[in-house]
Amino acid sequence: MRERVVAAAHGIPALAPARAAATAEELLALARRAAPALVLLDAHLPGTGPIEALRRLRVLGVNPVVIMLAVPGDEITLDRAIALGARGYLAPDVDRSELAAVAAH
Repeated sequence: MRERVVAAAHGIPALAPARAAATAEELLALARRAAPALVLLDAHLPGTGPIEALRRLRVLGVNPVVIMLAVPGDEITLDRAIALGARGYLAPDVDRSELAAVAAH
């Protein structure tokens, strides 16, 4: 899924450069190098998980727009993420037009 989302993001100027992280720890390492403007955060992110990753982004002083990638059944994670400032969610099968719309806002 991660590779597909990154591939869909290529060519959308507002999302350049599109980078992918396999774990929360990788996300935080990338954010330390270059603060992202937008993070699509998997509700099932391995490692410390999406909620802790979101908390740590905030501690780093990195405040990107966060959109969760979630499916039905992820409501508890979504509620926690929104309480921490996530703006909403998209289905993991998000396409290029949906990514472009998110990037425009």
